[in-house]
Formats: sequence, C-alpha cells, structure tokens
Amino acid sequence: MARRERQRTGHPAAKLNFAAGFRGLKSFLCNLFGPFRHLTDVGVFTFVLAVVALLQWQTLEKTDRTLKAQQRAWIAPHHPVLETGMHRGREFKYAIFYGNVGKEPAINMVIQQEEDAIVFFKDTSWEGIFARNNVRRFDCAGSHPNEGGIGVFPTNSPERTYEVDTGKLIPDEADVYSEAKILLVKGCFGYNTLSEPHYSWFCYFWPKISEPNLWRLCPRGTNAAN
Repeated sequence: MARRERQRTGHPAAKLNFAAGFRGLKSFLCNLFGPFRHLTDVGVFTFVLAVVALLQWQTLEKTDRTLKAQQRAWIAPHHPVLETGMHRGREFKYAIFYGNVGKEPAINMVIQQEEDAIVFFKDTSWEGIFARNNVRRFDCAGSHPNEGGIGVFPTNSPERTYEVDTGKLIPDEADVYSEAKILLVKGCFGYNTLSEPHYSWFCYFWPKISEPNLWRLCPRGTNAAN
C-alpha cells in the first residue's frame, strides 16, 4: 500500500530537490532583480514559464527563417562582359551574367543599373580610390519587383545574361582611355520569392579599358544575401 502511495505522489527526495532548486532560482532572481523580492512563488514560477516560452518561440522563428532561406530563390550576379566600347567613338554595350542558384523560381524580377567613371589615384589602394570618389552601393529602392518583371528558374550556372545598350559612349570616354579615370558599372536585381521581395546588388570595374577581360569586383563587391 505504501509503495502505491509513493508512486502516486512522487518520491519525497524528488520533491525536496525540486523545492531546493526552486528556492535557489528564486534567490538568484531576487539578487539579480530587486523587484523580484516582492513576488510570490507563483509569480516567480510564472515569470520562469514566460521566459522559457519566449526562448522556445525564438528557436521556432530561427528554424522557420532557416527553412525559408534553404527553399527560396537566390539571384546571384556572376560577372560582366564588355560587348562594345573598347574602341573610341562606339556606343557602350555590356552584359551581366547571373543565375538563380536557389530552389524556388524568382518572380517579377526587375533590373536597374548605371554606369560611371571615377578618378584614378596613383599609389592608392582600390579601397582608397573608391572611398575618395565616394562611390556608394547602388540604391535598390527603385528595383522593387513588380508584375512587369520576369521569372527566373533555378540553375546551376550563370546562364542568364542581362544585356545593356546604353545608346551612348563610355562615361568620360577620353579620361577612361587615357587611364585618368576608371570605368565601373553597378546595379541591382529585385525579385519576389516565397511572397517576399529580395535584392541582389552588383558592382564591377575595369582598371584598364584596353584590357576588357580583366574586370574586378568593386571593394564592396556583389551581394546576393538580401
């Protein structure tokens, strides 16, 4: 009979251990937060349950974000190609190779870009040159995805190209060809995935227009993480 009673009510030692642990926790909280001294045992226990629930909610939120990141589309700019413009007096045309390296299609994708020429400073790092020219990342605010955009399905290679015909000469053409300035192009891809807008920006430059295949990433490079 006594054995059944212990099974129903729990082992006395377990109760003592729980009570001692609870008192220790309450003492710790009271020392850490003065106002807790005015709480009853029920109040302290309720607070602990609330903290545990908050931690569980944060864990679930993080897991949900991770799963979405694994399933979403990822538009990744890859590299630029100068198509024309390597010779003076010709209209400037170029292309940006990109791909969707994610798992979902990118919907309503919009692309914007701009071209510029910045002053070259000798004996200065590329980071220093871009800083002295106050080159900023392309503003993606105007690249918000919309119904007029295109769809891009996942691929394992940057097989898509975005071709740009500027209809004009290279910016500051004479200075670029004399290597007093550096040609750069930058822009942004805006697209929807899992019903959310995301953006990927890019920036490339050519140290010497006479060597069109030797392009480089701008100091802030490209970003497909947003």
